Amino acid sequence: GRVGYHVITPLKLQDSEARLLVNRGWIAIGADRRQLPAFETPTGLQQITGVATVPAEKYFTLAQPEPGWQRVWQNMDMARYGASVPFPVQPVVVLLDPADAAGGFIRDWSRLDAGISVHQGYAFQWFMLAAALSSIYIFLSLRRRDAGLQEEQES
Repeated sequence: GRVGYHVITPLKLQDSEARLLVNRGWIAIGADRRQLPAFETPTGLQQITGVATVPAEKYFTLAQPEPGWQRVWQNMDMARYGASVPFPVQPVVVLLDPADAAGGFIRDWSRLDAGISVHQGYAFQWFMLAAALSSIYIFLSLRRRDAGLQEEQES
């Protein structure tokens, strides 16, 4: 419920010129949007753990980005980022593990497989609704047939 930024840092891969983007977590905005929050970036050799994800290619954009480099981006556009930097970039972003001590911020990532139980719950709900409606239909059909048989016997 608060405003802030995800801090994404390019990590130079050992023995390579390529960089891997690491989402180090979320940091709250300062007192004013014009002044970005201060944070430290680890230097030297780093070993990280996390989950590699592919950023979405389609997203909602409020305005066209300004040409040139910006410190704050509305969305992680990998093609635009790759064109803006003088080094090759891997096509994934690593979500830094919350237990990793590599210098991160608030990292409360939702599990990528967490949605399956919700889908299973909805499927169960719809199958039970279908079973209930089928049972009601069969009950009312049998009751109507029994009422028709009774009328024939009375006449």
